[in-house]
Amino acid sequence: MAHPESMGYRARKFVTRHPAVLPAVALGGLLLAGYVVTLRRHNAELARERDAAAAASLLATETRDFLVNLFQAADPYGPADAERGRSITVLEALRLGRDRLDERLATQPELRAALLTAIGEVLENLDQAEEAIVTLNQAIALRTELGDTSSAELQRDLEVLGSAYLTMGEPDSARSLFERELRLARAQRPPDPVRLSAALTVNGMLRARADPVEALPFNVAAVDAARAVGGTTLAEALRKLADTYRSVGRLPESEAAAREALALFRQEEGDSTIRTGFALHTLGQTLAESRQFAEAGLLLDWSLAVLDRRLGRQNTLTVQMRSNLGVFHTIAGEFGRAETILREILDDQIDRFGPQALSVGNSHQNLAANLVRQGRLDEADAEAARAQQIYAGGGAEGRQMVAFPLLTRAEIALTRRPAADFAWRCTRPRLGDGVHDLPPAA
Repeated sequence: MAHPESMGYRARKFVTRHPAVLPAVALGGLLLAGYVVTLRRHNAELARERDAAAAASLLATETRDFLVNLFQAADPYGPADAERGRSITVLEALRLGRDRLDERLATQPELRAALLTAIGEVLENLDQAEEAIVTLNQAIALRTELGDTSSAELQRDLEVLGSAYLTMGEPDSARSLFERELRLARAQRPPDPVRLSAALTVNGMLRARADPVEALPFNVAAVDAARAVGGTTLAEALRKLADTYRSVGRLPESEAAAREALALFRQEEGDSTIRTGFALHTLGQTLAESRQFAEAGLLLDWSLAVLDRRLGRQNTLTVQMRSNLGVFHTIAGEFGRAETILREILDDQIDRFGPQALSVGNSHQNLAANLVRQGRLDEADAEAARAQQIYAGGGAEGRQMVAFPLLTRAEIALTRRPAADFAWRCTRPRLGDGVHDLPPAA
């Protein structure tokens, strides 16, 4: 009668008369609130997973369509390119597909980035470094626009792009990319041992070109990271560690790492894959340095047979391995066989790149070093002079290769002087004294 009843008034009266109900109601409310929050979180997670699955499905569909169109490019009844028809090569089809990505996926930058990454890596593997650089830079630009600053895909792009810059003789560009990749790998939580090992390996590989001692900690750390996953990740890290150990003269450790790497590659991939071929070559180089010529020769021949079959004779890496084989036969005193190999390389490089290419200069220099060992000084001096001339006109200033023909010509000049005036003689060649403008393996 004093005032109208209200919900608050009735609730207070109810709690006063039934005090045991309040804690139960409060607990029920908390449980209900917790359930609602959990349900919303679960629904949000399901939505994210659904979106990710839809994106993956779309990527798979677009990738399938891209590959179908790629192979249909050679269909004589409906070629993708009317001018070339079915005579189109895989490389031409890749270029055609890449050029059409902007048109077909204009509103799907994530898919364009993924396909550009795939195409760029294939182009690098096909020894088309210049085109790979353009393609991978496009992929990285797209990822950056999308806010991707640390993904595993971005790290892989940086690694492959850096390798392509090395192939093009631009180590400074490669170094900035490799260092960025390593920073991202080290910052990742939890760490991905595969990406971390790969980043450490390529940074060690680059530093080994200038100072193997500086490279060694990177290679050791790469192996330590890779032991968490084993397999080919560990095998590749061990192979690069073997290269670095050999460069600093620690041959027993190089041999142990190289043998472990080869055993892992053969176990994981078999005896005739590209990476097994590189591992055979690494062990062969180390054994040649240790003057274990019989086993080294077998391994190097086996390696080259695998790489010739898998990559082709004119692939940049195959040429480098064949060059190392020529240097090996020089070390072993088989000068005639070495000269034959080195002249074949020279002819192949001239046919492919023209007479003024830096790689042709390398071939002239390697042949000059062989001719010096045979005592054919006039021929050797002509080859070294040719290398010197190519380097001077080819933008090699400040690079290590420039020193080799100068040293060879200095040795020739000293050798021509009377014996009483000798002040210096060249020591025996090592497998690696030849000019190599690329790392031992990509």
